Amino acid sequence: FFLDVLATWPPCRLRAKGIDVIAVSEASKDEVKKMLRRFTMGRRAILIISYETFRIHEKLFKHGNECGLLICDEAHRLKNKETKTAQALNNLATRRRVLLSGTPIQVRLPPLPPRHLHHLHHHLHRLHLHLLRQNHLDEFYSMVDFCNPGLLGSEGEFNKNYARAILRGREPDASDKHRAAGDAKGKELGELCNSFILRRTNTLLSKHLPPKVVLVVCCSMSDLQLEMYRRLLASKLRVAATPALATPALTTPFPCRYRR
Repeated sequence: FFLDVLATWPPCRLRAKGIDVIAVSEASKDEVKKMLRRFTMGRRAILIISYETFRIHEKLFKHGNECGLLICDEAHRLKNKETKTAQALNNLATRRRVLLSGTPIQVRLPPLPPRHLHHLHHHLHRLHLHLLRQNHLDEFYSMVDFCNPGLLGSEGEFNKNYARAILRGREPDASDKHRAAGDAKGKELGELCNSFILRRTNTLLSKHLPPKVVLVVCCSMSDLQLEMYRRLLASKLRVAATPALATPALTTPFPCRYRR
């Protein structure tokens, strides 16, 4: 995507500004290291690199020039701050961070369930919704804290100031007082974060994107794939003929998966 965007920029303008564009793709380990040193030791450069490659070579970015701007595409991959990729990027010294994602970055809370539920179903449903909402708030905090460190305080402070009140107000048996307090905290959190979250709907983006093209290509199986498929079918038939061996794991429609 970024290569396509850079391709629209006049090359002379990039050269005139002394900007070196470095795209790390398929290359040997030594070649990757050379490109990364070119970026960290260069005066002005744009580096395009995958999350995985950055994580592997994280230590190389600790030397040389500081990154002036970090842009993370598919930023929903950073919603879990405990992953190695998120930790590696968080350790990168940079003055500005921008997150891009096609997945909505907002406090997404599921709708309230009906008040009158069976006793057991009520508690199971309530536990599921609580965990779901807590996960959404945790992910939201992780992404906000990544691009604006300290804005929402520590994770404990965020839970104390926002999350607990919001979750309490969304419980099925929440009182009107708790609902009002939760809504107020949700609104306060939204107003704070909307100052740096820029949302673009498909209506606007569709004007700048090429039309969607769906191609259905039917491919014949190779001789090896066909032989594997036939043997798998034969093994399933033998298992089905022996009730003692028939288990849910063995009766799963594996042939369809192999064929795809």
